[in-house]
Amino acid sequence: MDANYWTQSDAVHIPEPTLSVICVFRNREEWVEPTLKALYSIQRIPCEFIIIDDASTDGTTESIRSLIEYYQHDQTYFFEQEAPRGRGNSLNNALEQVRGRVLWIPENLHSVDQDWLGETIESLIASNTHTAIAMEDPVPKSPMDWLHLLQNERIPYDRNYLFDLGRMRSIRKFTDPHWSTRHATELAIRLMADSDPVPAKLFAKGETRRMEMDDRSKKECVLAMLRIPELSFSGQEKAFRMLRSFGHTDTEEDEGSVEPLYQEAQTLYKSGNSVAALEILNRILAAEPDHRRARLFKIQILEKMRRYVEAAELKHGYDLGKAGKEPELVDTDAADEPDDTPDQPEETPDQPDETKGQPDETEEDLSSFISFE
Repeated sequence: MDANYWTQSDAVHIPEPTLSVICVFRNREEWVEPTLKALYSIQRIPCEFIIIDDASTDGTTESIRSLIEYYQHDQTYFFEQEAPRGRGNSLNNALEQVRGRVLWIPENLHSVDQDWLGETIESLIASNTHTAIAMEDPVPKSPMDWLHLLQNERIPYDRNYLFDLGRMRSIRKFTDPHWSTRHATELAIRLMADSDPVPAKLFAKGETRRMEMDDRSKKECVLAMLRIPELSFSGQEKAFRMLRSFGHTDTEEDEGSVEPLYQEAQTLYKSGNSVAALEILNRILAAEPDHRRARLFKIQILEKMRRYVEAAELKHGYDLGKAGKEPELVDTDAADEPDDTPDQPEETPDQPDETKGQPDETEEDLSSFISFE
């Protein structure tokens, strides 16, 4: 971990912790004291605390140092980052260092119920699941449940989750740095592929002000739902409606709301998983029929898979146009309507057809739109 490292521990032998706690602070001096006091009140559970200051410019760093010095906890590890990396990247760096069986990544804390926390840890380890969530609502068991929570702004805070690292596959042990908040939610959604979360009592309380999910994190949450194969068609429609309702950021284009899905389809195709790539493209086109690149990409994949009939149908229902121009939908019903235009004079037989032998300019090299290198 590329950071200044400082710890209060002088012990030669440090026992293995049961609970690994990671806290990331950036310019949140008001959160430091109540959070660390709540953590240090935990006496009966073997814990390690990894505290990260993400290049704060206020008094956050000094407050952390002062409290660590005061409490003298043997397994407190403090990292000061010289440049801000964001909460997600900071959590990922710390995840490489943790030694505990259970992971907890609270944003901030006011109080901890040690009995309920210990009970939740024991139940989680004894269960056959990866995630425990303390919440008033029913614990989500499906992508639609998560979408409902998001729509009603009821997504739990990170302090409400515990994760069993001992049962978690190594490829799952990361948080998505694109999220600006609710990183535990993103991890819980991915872990649903392995097991459903279990309910827990509310073992911690904390700050709620300045904790709202921004549009960026909401969009990432919806995109996480769309990556789950079990999401129904009606769920996909709802997810895309929610994406459009969040508005655009300054860097987004017209098709920007589904750009991460499109990029994922490219990645899957490059890795040889054409079927999964087609599944994602079908989801995009179901909600955005005019998504030009997704349609072109699907045609190319179908042709590579020798599914020429499907590719031809997709081409014939759409005017691909010329490179660099937006395609226009072909009105397939026009051929059934009477032609009211006057007859055009026939060409003289001896007039040469200058178009013969010329390449069809409406045919498009699909590889010019999609790079597979």
